[in-house]
Amino acid sequence: MRKFNVYSPVIVVVPNEPFEWELNSAEANSVSVGSSGSSWPLASPSYTVNAGTPVQATVASGATPGTYTFACTPPAPNVTSQQIIVAALEFVNPCSDIPVMPGEYFVWKNATNSAVTIAPDPGNSNFWPIGDQHHVIEANGHHAVQIPANAKPNPYNLSVSYADGGGCTQATQPKLIVGGSGLAGS
Repeated sequence: MRKFNVYSPVIVVVPNEPFEWELNSAEANSVSVGSSGSSWPLASPSYTVNAGTPVQATVASGATPGTYTFACTPPAPNVTSQQIIVAALEFVNPCSDIPVMPGEYFVWKNATNSAVTIAPDPGNSNFWPIGDQHHVIEANGHHAVQIPANAKPNPYNLSVSYADGGGCTQATQPKLIVGGSGLAGS
């Protein structure tokens, strides 16, 4: 289960995801977390988190992808705004195709015991739409990515390499499909 500090300025979650709010005793003894807007993607409207005692939260199954604001009482030091971003997709395996629209988020989940590096395939004729050229996901880790709002709709082949030398077992090469599933012929 992923863990997020209550004072994080931005967290990226997926629909139906359980996670834990955490608080460090150097930050505060107790903090209330809740929506500072009119909508809220979590199952409970607010949470009280005590230092050293994580509190489980769950993203609602019908949570609409997008950005939601939240606030802490007492407020987060040196943080002017806090956001929960609900990704457009459930967790994505590095070896899977990713149909996503410009501006949307997704979260890669590496369920192996080996780190994985994802990069644009050198054979891509299209400009790589994600800012970083290499994305490393630690063993059994997660990595949130946003597709820029001005990304050109296209399929982009991915190069996936595991630190232990393994790779994707599927017959086709994984793709980032900006513009949604229609580009993949489905």
